[in-house]
Amino acid sequence: MADLEQSLERVTAMGGRVLGTIRGSAKTGRSCFIEDPSGTACALYQSGSD
Repeated sequence: MADLEQSLERVTAMGGRVLGTIRGSAKTGRSCFIEDPSGTACALYQSGSD
């Protein structure tokens, strides 16, 4: 995905939850766990620049 922060904002706007904080770095890639409104958890990942 191009913008992790924007995607996390959309998750909460659609009724989901962000679980924890963003991990990683802009160089290696960043990820964050989320939970959708039905309770299913997964992670979103933004590729790094490396």
